[in-house]
Amino acid sequence: ADIQVLPTPSGTAGDTYKHVDAAISAIAASGLEHSVHALGTTVEGPAEEVWAVVRKAFDAALASGATKELMVLKLYQGSSTVAQLEASGQACAAAAAAKPRNQSAADGWKPQTFTGGGGRTKAGR
Repeated sequence: ADIQVLPTPSGTAGDTYKHVDAAISAIAASGLEHSVHALGTTVEGPAEEVWAVVRKAFDAALASGATKELMVLKLYQGSSTVAQLEASGQACAAAAAAKPRNQSAADGWKPQTFTGGGGRTKAGR
């Protein structure tokens, strides 16, 4: 799971990220494999344990004094590890970077035009 907590406020005058840090501490206390990065925290483990730590992280930010919270959550369940998914993503990015960007009519490229349903509204008028 990739978890991003966005509490309001994010912290206090003396501790800018107090409420975010509370969520990260709850994740760390779970014992699940996790990594903190710039835009969230990735957590790996059995589905039931991941769900439980997601809730604990959400509650920890509020318990530390946040007045509101938004959580962005991305979940994956399958046989691939985070490392395998990252390697696959990097391979796709490398392949996309290797493709030519500037296509022209001389290369056989044709611009696509979409009319949006012939100018009709949803009601068909």
